[in-house]
Amino acid sequence: IWQMIWPMTSRCPSTTHLVTNEKSVKAPPTRNNPANNLNIAMTPSIAIIGGTSLIKSPFFTSLQPKTVATDHGSVILYEGDFEGHKLAFLQRHHADADKGAAVYNPPHLINHCANLAALKNEGFTHVIAICSVGSLSPSIPISTLVIPDDFYIHSSAAPPSFFPDARGHIVPCLSPTLAPLLATTIAASFPALPLRAADATYVNTVGPRFETPAEVRVLKGCGEVVGMTAGVEAVLGREIGLEYAMVCMVDNFANGLVKGGKLLTEEEFKGNVARNQETVEGVVMCLLRELRGKI
Repeated sequence: IWQMIWPMTSRCPSTTHLVTNEKSVKAPPTRNNPANNLNIAMTPSIAIIGGTSLIKSPFFTSLQPKTVATDHGSVILYEGDFEGHKLAFLQRHHADADKGAAVYNPPHLINHCANLAALKNEGFTHVIAICSVGSLSPSIPISTLVIPDDFYIHSSAAPPSFFPDARGHIVPCLSPTLAPLLATTIAASFPALPLRAADATYVNTVGPRFETPAEVRVLKGCGEVVGMTAGVEAVLGREIGLEYAMVCMVDNFANGLVKGGKLLTEEEFKGNVARNQETVEGVVMCLLRELRGKI
């Protein structure tokens, strides 16, 4: 059992300084455009972005579905009260209200702009993204929690942006305040849990398929874990002033990584997700309780 925690230092400027220097560029004057809310002071509140299984947790049964209209599409949020504090949960793969909650949207078809805009428009300030990831290093085993401090988007296509103009020239990063706070809170609350929270980079591939062994050999030089969604979410959250950080559960070794070149199977992946689910739920509940008054 080992833990690595990064120092509480910032790699990038606070979100309060974002895009305010582009005063000549006006955001479209619509009430559903999150760019209009960049400089509005809001009471700190947490939203969770996660997968399908987390909403089934008994801790979230009190949350009620709500359709939120944005300029980028309508989004299904689950909102409510968690021990006296406002909370939202967004199922990234089932959030498209125009298609319906029953429709699964694979990673390359997720409407990330609508999802992040809905959270901003509902007044949420901090986003904790729960991610299922593959390990790109034999030293980071399955069932390890990883709190990335950086990310790399591996794609030939331009990632989405809220802005068609100079406001898109942001300095991208994960929240310099929320991410270290997640790491220190988890380390203190779960001392026996394998945790990597120093020099950890999330590699964002396009999906929806897993990576080939050849691709994994290349990506090993880019980061420690690989997923298909959170890097894009992080960029968009940064654009509109959200404090965004990731909590990643390693549910598999990347395809072909293990000794002998053993290939990943879907059955193996799903089994590991199920086995790690209770740990993920416990971590999320702990963070929601421990972060009150700290953000």
